[in-house]
Amino acid sequence: MKKIRFLAALFLVFHFSLGTLVAQSPSPAKSPAKTESSDEPVLSAGNVDTSKHPTATVNFTIEKQGSVFRQLETSDVEVFYDGQKVELKPDALKKAKDSESVRILFVIDKSGSMRPKKGIDKLKPAQDALFNFVNNLSPVDEVAISTFGEDYEEVLPLTKVENKSKIQDAISNLAAPDQLTNFYSGIESAVNQAGSKEIKNIIFLSDAKEDNEDFNLLKDKNAEKRRRESDLSGKLNQKGVRFFAVALGNPGADSDSQEFVDYDSMKNIAQPTQGTADLIDLPDIQEESKTSGRTSESLIAEKLKNQLAEVKKMLKFSYALVFDLPRTSKTNGEMAINFNITDGSKKWRQSTTYPYTVTDGKPIFERARVLPFILSSASKNLSYGNISLIYLLMLVPLGILSLIPGVFNKFAAAAEVRKVNEAIVRIPVNSQLVGAQCPGESGPLGKRYAFREGDTLIVCPQCGTPHHLICWAENKFQCMNRMCERRYQIPEQILMKHNVQV
Repeated sequence: MKKIRFLAALFLVFHFSLGTLVAQSPSPAKSPAKTESSDEPVLSAGNVDTSKHPTATVNFTIEKQGSVFRQLETSDVEVFYDGQKVELKPDALKKAKDSESVRILFVIDKSGSMRPKKGIDKLKPAQDALFNFVNNLSPVDEVAISTFGEDYEEVLPLTKVENKSKIQDAISNLAAPDQLTNFYSGIESAVNQAGSKEIKNIIFLSDAKEDNEDFNLLKDKNAEKRRRESDLSGKLNQKGVRFFAVALGNPGADSDSQEFVDYDSMKNIAQPTQGTADLIDLPDIQEESKTSGRTSESLIAEKLKNQLAEVKKMLKFSYALVFDLPRTSKTNGEMAINFNITDGSKKWRQSTTYPYTVTDGKPIFERARVLPFILSSASKNLSYGNISLIYLLMLVPLGILSLIPGVFNKFAAAAEVRKVNEAIVRIPVNSQLVGAQCPGESGPLGKRYAFREGDTLIVCPQCGTPHHLICWAENKFQCMNRMCERRYQIPEQILMKHNVQV
């Protein structure tokens, strides 16, 4: 009996000690998918300006619940250029001042189709939208206006918005007298004007295409279009100018018809510059006019105002990160900016990547690949209890101690399964991940496999990059982010649970 009581006492001491250790172990981190969307910071990334190479300037804004996030420090960001960490000076991250101005060049189509004798007047709604846009700018911002058609004409030199009457007069006097359209040379003239005046934003509005005698005689118009588009986007990038385009017309019409607007060319020029291209589809406008009873002109003006309001949000950023790029012999590669920012007791992390190609010795960066922020719980220090508990544990007979590895292996296995389950998420409704691309299915063809609601993903525990679960498994359970490449094995039973076979 004494032996039984002694063994029972030792058994109780062991379980008490073990329970204490387990209770003091750190709790598992919460799954990124379980965070509240309203609490999540949102990153708006601008272009990478390398016009003063090797110095680069990256503009961005981080907002939370509609307001600019707290004052960030240089220590909150890291830059990696082709995997090499870039040294940042203490004052590399600069917050924009309210007194800093935004310079904008408006380039307006003056071909006759903008104000035809019969049909829809597109110039009048454009003027209304421009009035509205300028009225919502800061007095310190500056605006220039030019027109293009058969030739390129500077209508208004760079003028502060505080001289609003002068700008409004220039908008009121816009006309559309030209018969032909030198579409590409008009954009090239705008690029040169922006570069000479240090204007970083062009807003281009047109209902046209390249329409002149020389172009119309070409046998291979598509090859010339591709060449001009690439040349113009490259020049814009070299000068650090973003191109925002609005197309008015019918991109689905025959390319030789007067209704056709070359929306694709505008997109191909705008997107590499971190700009945007929007479409006001006239067949849709005419159909909506019939059902709503409103004029086509009023509908165009309303849509233009909304589109320009979205462009306005992208003209000014809260932060500028300025640093020198390392020398490289590569012709293409990738730069990554990692954000590790705290918000009270929470720590958020995110990695934004910018692919680049080298032109004339200077890297030209493509549009940023932006993912949502991931909540990362800070790890807690493991407490091993007090010395007396450790001493008691040392008294447990070797027979009982031999059971510990098995017990802890079970706990570790259960913890690993729990950790894997937390890394695997199903995309909820209205998630910011919807429409993003898996790194295993990038490029234009990969867009058809972009993340959708209900898809099963795994979020890399190290860098936070989301992958399709099947893509992660097929990549030998390794992150496809070249800056990370973390291996993370997934047990077979979990793969089977999510109908993934490798």
